[in-house]
Amino acid sequence: MRFLVVVFLLSFDFFSWVMSVTVFWFYWLLGEWQDRQAKHA
Repeated sequence: MRFLVVVFLLSFDFFSWVMSVTVFWFYWLLGEWQDRQAKHA
């Protein structure tokens, strides 16, 4: 039972890590796209 709790905590931490990386990548991509739009304008 304790092993399942550890696995759940690790998977939850991994999920939050993936979410933060995805949000960071999305904002970086948005910044790159805005820079490209500004150069074309």
